[in-house]
Amino acid sequence: IPEAYLDDAQVPIWDEVRPRIVEALGAKIDAAGLFGTDKPGSWPTDIYTSAVAAGNTVVTGTGDDFGQDVALLGEKIAQDGFSVNGFASRPGLKWKLVGLRSQDGIPIYQSNLQDGTGPGNLYGYPISEVTNGSWDSTEAELIAGDWTKAIIGMRQDISWKMFDQGVISNAEGQVVLNLMQQDSVALRVTMRVAFATSNPVTRLQSAEMARYPFGVVQAATAGS
Repeated sequence: IPEAYLDDAQVPIWDEVRPRIVEALGAKIDAAGLFGTDKPGSWPTDIYTSAVAAGNTVVTGTGDDFGQDVALLGEKIAQDGFSVNGFASRPGLKWKLVGLRSQDGIPIYQSNLQDGTGPGNLYGYPISEVTNGSWDSTEAELIAGDWTKAIIGMRQDISWKMFDQGVISNAEGQVVLNLMQQDSVALRVTMRVAFATSNPVTRLQSAEMARYPFGVVQAATAGS
C-alpha cells in the first residue's frame, strides 16, 4: 500500500486488511482440502477426488428428488463401514432443500426455529454451506461423511511482518514492486498448515481403494 494512501486514510487500513487476509487463507485451505485446488504436494489427495475414486458418488437427479440422492449416498458410505455426522455444501443449497417435501408434504429440511441462528439439519445431521469462495459448484452439490476423519493441523499460526524496504518479484524474476523506490509498505503473511484424512480398515470393507469416509453428491456438470 502506498505510504501516501496510508497517511491520507481516515480509517486504520491494516486493521481492515488483516481480517480479509485471514478469510482468504481459510478459503485457500478449504479449496485445497476439499477439491485439491493449489494443493501442496505434501498433502494427501483431496476429499472430492478420493471419494470419487472410492465410488462414493451419486449424481444429482439419480433419485426422485435431491433428498433421495443424499440418502443413496449415505448408504454407500455406510456400506464402507463409516457413519455420516454432517454435510458441507455449495452456497445456496439450503434454499433448494427448503423446497423439498415428503410424500405427506412435510419439509425434510428445517432450520433451527428455536433461536433462528442454527445451521439447520438434513436427515438429523448438521449442514454447512461453504460460502468463502472455495467450493467448486461445477463438481459437487454436497459432501457427506465422518468429519472426524478430516484433520487440519496448525503447524505455525499466522505471522505478520511489515516491510517498507525490499523488492517483490514475480516467478520470472521481474520486479513487481520496489518498496523504497515507490514509497510503499507491504505486509508479508505466512502460516504453516497440515491436512490429512483417515481411512481406517473397517469390518465391512478391507480394500483401501474401495472405501472412504466421505461421499459426494455430484453436480450434473461434474467432469465436463
